[in-house]
Amino acid sequence: MTRPSSPDAKLSPPLLDRLPVGIERSAVFAQLLADPPPRIASVMAPAGYGKSILLAQLHHHLQAAGTATAWLTMDQADNDLSRFLNFLHNALDKVGVQVEATQPTHSGERVLQLLDAASATEHAFALFFDECEVVTSPSVLACLRQLIERLPSHGRVVLAGRTLPELGLARWRGRGELVELGMEALRFTPEDTRRFLELSHGDNLGAAEVDLLYRATEGWAVALWLAVLALRDAPDRQALASGFSGSTRLVADYLSEEVFAAQSRDIQEFLLRISVLPYLDCAICDVLCDIEHSDRLLQELADDGLFVSPLDDPARSYRLHHLFADFLRHQLERRDPVLRKTLQAKAARWFLQQGRVIPAIDQAVAAGDLEFALPLLAKHSEQLLGEGRSRLLVRILDAVPAHALQSWPQLQGSYLWAVAFTRSANEALEMLQSHTRCDGSLGDGAALGPMLQVILDRHDVALEQASELLPAVDGPADLGQAILRVSLAYELLVHGDPEQAQNTIDNSRRLGLVDCNRFASMFAQSVEVAIHLFAGRLRTALAQLRTLTGSARGGGSTITGILLAESLYESGEVDNAERLLAVYLPAMIEQGIPDHLISGFRTRSRIHFLRGEVDAALQALTELEHLGYQNNQGRLVASARLERARLALRRGQTDTAGEFLRRALAAFDWDSQQSLWLFGNDTEFPDMLDWRLQVHRGQGAAALPEMRRRLAQYEGAGRMRRALSLRLLMACAESQRGRTAAAVKLFQQVLQQARVEGYRRLLLDEGDLILPLLRAVAPEFNESMDSAALLESLCCGPAVRAATPALPTTSELADPPTEREREVLALLAEGLSNKDIAEQSHISVSTVRAHLRNINGKLGAKSRTEAVAIARRLGLLT
Repeated sequence: MTRPSSPDAKLSPPLLDRLPVGIERSAVFAQLLADPPPRIASVMAPAGYGKSILLAQLHHHLQAAGTATAWLTMDQADNDLSRFLNFLHNALDKVGVQVEATQPTHSGERVLQLLDAASATEHAFALFFDECEVVTSPSVLACLRQLIERLPSHGRVVLAGRTLPELGLARWRGRGELVELGMEALRFTPEDTRRFLELSHGDNLGAAEVDLLYRATEGWAVALWLAVLALRDAPDRQALASGFSGSTRLVADYLSEEVFAAQSRDIQEFLLRISVLPYLDCAICDVLCDIEHSDRLLQELADDGLFVSPLDDPARSYRLHHLFADFLRHQLERRDPVLRKTLQAKAARWFLQQGRVIPAIDQAVAAGDLEFALPLLAKHSEQLLGEGRSRLLVRILDAVPAHALQSWPQLQGSYLWAVAFTRSANEALEMLQSHTRCDGSLGDGAALGPMLQVILDRHDVALEQASELLPAVDGPADLGQAILRVSLAYELLVHGDPEQAQNTIDNSRRLGLVDCNRFASMFAQSVEVAIHLFAGRLRTALAQLRTLTGSARGGGSTITGILLAESLYESGEVDNAERLLAVYLPAMIEQGIPDHLISGFRTRSRIHFLRGEVDAALQALTELEHLGYQNNQGRLVASARLERARLALRRGQTDTAGEFLRRALAAFDWDSQQSLWLFGNDTEFPDMLDWRLQVHRGQGAAALPEMRRRLAQYEGAGRMRRALSLRLLMACAESQRGRTAAAVKLFQQVLQQARVEGYRRLLLDEGDLILPLLRAVAPEFNESMDSAALLESLCCGPAVRAATPALPTTSELADPPTEREREVLALLAEGLSNKDIAEQSHISVSTVRAHLRNINGKLGAKSRTEAVAIARRLGLLT
């Protein structure tokens, strides 16, 4: 179903010996073949300036010199990341890049697989990307940027387009490894014009005619070639040449008309009919024209240079030049719009017979043949969403009239979902509300409403809607039902009930209502990971995330990829975190989930800062702030400002930090969200920044009473990661006031947790604040030593003596947990469900429930999370 259309044609350059403009531009070529050769070449100019021809000549030259080459002609459909990766994989395979045979299902994991393989290649290769101006997808652009950034020493990338997207080429320009060719470099000189006309028209043109053509076309290659075609049978060549005036577009239209009118009626009909196709495959041309000799006609047209170019592929495909194809399509629509629709409908059925579903749908929608297109699209829409191909769905469904979708609730739901993840959740919500007003019911798409509210950061509304809708939703497992249940679990967690959130996921899994859809399954897994991270279980979270990445279901997803990047960074695996963010963060910008955006951009900013790239760190936060303005989400803006304040503290700028803290408070109503468990702000929120600022100003002692109160509150609620961060600040404050013993006690508790769970950056990102604490626990430490290495030795060496209370005595707990109950507690602390605890302990689920009731009663706990928190505080868990 996901097979791309015309793979041979897309991966094939024009045949060099059949190019309409065949002169070699020695001055231009000298730049492309300099010694040492440029790693990156960009060729940017309007249509018809010979970009593709120049690339084909370079492609041929490199091939002849023994360099492995591959060609990819981009088109609008390549904004679908999954489709683009199919072609990129084929291109890499063609140049001898060894890619693992097993292909992950998720696009993000596949990007990493392909980039890793390309960067490890040791032989010389060159990748050509033509018509890059059509690429707008952030995910595809990010993949191209990373491909360029990670080029091995013998790799080259050549880019061409009418315009070029932002691909981070400035760094290569600064290194002197980028050659840029624009319109002026490609424009024919008077000498080029003379040589070209001699080659294509012999010596039948006088100097005056050549000069007229040059001045009229201004060295525009395609206009010169059209002029040659028009001049072949012109009775008055000088009159024709002198008639060129106005814009180059007018020249093209005028000459296309001249060239087309000179053809026989049969050839005109043939050209008009095949103009509806993106690539010219002989078999489908025969079908559309009701003939059996399309191969001969295409060959003759190519021989005559009639802007039909053969492609270097086994299927002997051809393509029309863009300008001439546009002219032909305009002529067909003007002459016979009914025929145009008939041809596209016929093409749709041919593509489907070939197993090429997406081109079939595209042609049918263009033909207005919705009776054919919509059932086919409905059959595959959820699979496309599960593969992350939302842009493809939006592109197709945007072309379908709204009234035609009213009888297709499944497609309406898929459309809403795709719009939310490619354009905006606000637009999707407006569409949902519009459907409700029109037909009086929410339809199947209603189940997506709470998730849209999640993306819009409206958590009270999301919880209310999910709770109301769930009892009313009944039926088979589908995307709507799955998303609704996971949205409810997510909101239960956000509203401070991780136990009920986990129960909701467990129950939904038991009923088969989550894992029926890949996105819902990954979303559910991300909720479970967030539960672990809130509870401070970094190792458990990492284990689950790594399992997802290597799972048989095809790897992780954007939402789990962001969580994995943050967790890897926190554990000290900075390079791997950076690698993941390069792929997943652009995709998350499209999906727009606020907490994941905050997490991703904050982690990227910290990595840049860690590498000494302060400007890049600030730029990442500027991007987050801009997204907040763009999406009308104040929490994104405020979170960016909080992190700016933290960076200012790392640079010793306390006044600047205070100013950004004030601006963060002004950008968002933090008081209304204080009770929520917002993952993106678990450890970074205004109070924490304010306490950190006071410590940096030497005023931490004044904040200690409030910090102690909050520490008890966070631990009681089971927010152990937040508590760990706060405990570290308290240790710094105690150290400042000269209470070394108290400071060391707190710091040893932090080190103990860091050793057990693998925390590293939570400590190291406090910068100079922890230096006195390191000196206190490691007398051998001095300013010349690396604090990261020392911390690693403290965490990985002999167990740190934790200053936690001894095991409770009978006087402290009237009825301490039994040995079996403590075993259940330990498994509970690892995040296992009742069923998993039962399996590991070889007891029944009902017995597990009985143990949990006894544990809660003995510890005075009201929930599983609180029981674990109390057990940790009492030293019952190591």
